[in-house]
Amino acid sequence: MPEILTATTIGNSMNLHVNMDSNDLRKQVEEDEKQDNKEKNKKFFLFQWFHSIYEFIISIIITILRFNLTMNKLLPKHIAFIMDGNRRWAKTKSLPIKEGHYCGYKKLKQCLNWCEKLGIKTVTVYAFAIDNFKREKTEVDNLMELLDKRFKDMITKKKSFIHRYKIILRVIGNFELLPNFVKESAKQAMEYSIKVNSKYGEDALILNLCCPYSSSFEIENAMCQSIKLKLFNKENVFCNNNILDIAATSVKEEKHDDNYEEISSIEPFVLTNTEPDIIVRTSGETRLSDFLTWQSEKSMIYFSTLLWPEFSFWQLVSIILQYQYYRYQTSLIK
Repeated sequence: MPEILTATTIGNSMNLHVNMDSNDLRKQVEEDEKQDNKEKNKKFFLFQWFHSIYEFIISIIITILRFNLTMNKLLPKHIAFIMDGNRRWAKTKSLPIKEGHYCGYKKLKQCLNWCEKLGIKTVTVYAFAIDNFKREKTEVDNLMELLDKRFKDMITKKKSFIHRYKIILRVIGNFELLPNFVKESAKQAMEYSIKVNSKYGEDALILNLCCPYSSSFEIENAMCQSIKLKLFNKENVFCNNNILDIAATSVKEEKHDDNYEEISSIEPFVLTNTEPDIIVRTSGETRLSDFLTWQSEKSMIYFSTLLWPEFSFWQLVSIILQYQYYRYQTSLIK
C-alpha cells in the first residue's frame, strides 16, 4: 500500500534536514576556527623566531660596538635628536596627528633602549620648540596632555623606561611657558628619576628633554646669568636692549679692580651639561631649527630622510659607524 505523505510527515522530514544542515554548518565553522588558530599560531611562532634572530643580531652588533676596545674608544658619549616628522607620518598613514605624536614617543623609548645598551651617556631630544606654541590650539593641547601623562607614567609605572634604562630626566627650556599641570608632573618626574637612579652614578643615562626650548632662549638666558654672576652680583638682572651698554660701562668702571674677572664664556650657564657628539635630524629637513646652536660647533650633524617614527636601529648604527670613521680619520691626522 503506497505511503501517504501527510503534512506532519513532510514537516518532520524538513526539520530533520534542517537539523542535519545545522550540524554540518557547526562542524564546518569549528573546523575553520581550528584552521585559523593553527595559522595564527604558525604566524606567531614565525614572528617570535624571526624576532629572536633579530634581537640576537642586534646584541652581537652592540657587543662589537661597545666592548671592542678600538670601537669603544670611538663611541659617541652624547647624541641629540631632532624628532621631526610625526605629523607627516600620521598623514601618510591616514591617522590623527595625535596618534603620530604618540608613535613618536614610542620611537623615543626604543631609541633610549638602544642608546643605553650601547653605553651612550647622554641623550638630548628636541621634544617641543617654543615656536610650536603657534600651532593649532587643539594640537598643542594634545601635546601637553601627552607630556603630562607620560611624566606621570614615569612615576606610577614600575616598568617605565626611567627604571628600565636607568634614566635621570632633565626637562630644559623656558619652563614658565608650560601649563601648571605639566610643570608639576615634570618636576615630580625629574625628582623621582634622581631619587631612584642617582645610585648608578656614571652608569645612569642622562635624558635632556628640551621642552619648550629654543637655542635663542638658552643663549639669552646664559648671557644674563653670566653677567649677573660676574658683573652685578645682584639677585635680579633683567635682559633688555641696553644690556650691552650696561656691561660695557661696568667693565670700564671695574677695570682696575684687583678682584675683576673677565667675562670669558657662557658655557657654564647653557642648559646641557656636555656638547653633543652627534646631532640627528629626521624627516629630510636640513636645518637645526634653533636647536643646540651654541653647543654644536664640533658636532657631527646627520640629516636622515626617514620620518621620526620610521627611524631604526640600523640607521643609528650607520650614523655611529660614520662618526667612528670620522673620529678615526681625525686621530690619524693628529
